[in-house]
Amino acid sequence: MTDELDLSARVVKTLHRDGLPSFLLRRQLTVLTTDWNDILRSFLDKRVSLSMQQDDVVWSILHPDGTVQHPAFLGGMETFLMDVALKLVFHQRSCVPKTSFFVIDEGVSQMDKTHLSDLSRLTDFLRTHFATSWIVTHVERVRDFVDGEHRVVRDGGVSTLLLHA
Repeated sequence: MTDELDLSARVVKTLHRDGLPSFLLRRQLTVLTTDWNDILRSFLDKRVSLSMQQDDVVWSILHPDGTVQHPAFLGGMETFLMDVALKLVFHQRSCVPKTSFFVIDEGVSQMDKTHLSDLSRLTDFLRTHFATSWIVTHVERVRDFVDGEHRVVRDGGVSTLLLHA
């Protein structure tokens, strides 16, 4: 019984975030950073720096002039693009089965009007990686950047999805 408890304790310790996950993340941090920056290069002039401090992942933003910025000071569009790029990195690097579609739910509402034109680069980029991409949004101008639309209409308290090609 004692051996089983000891084994169970070792398994829990190994699988704890400071065990195997931390070890694997440390080994792949440079690769993840490079992949993330490769994707971001298409959209932003900033780069990401990832490092480990004890068992925490610390990231910062590197500007072309060499200044370093804390991620909390990014704008909505920049945060949105960094989030999408990181999700793509994990999609590319993970060993789980891959899907052929990508969904952005209300993310483009973070983009201000001056940066909404960057959406065409994002949709073009997603087309190269996924057979289907869905962008869920209330921003009407997104129609200019997509191949088709599906609308949700509400009638009498019932929502219905209208599929259009």
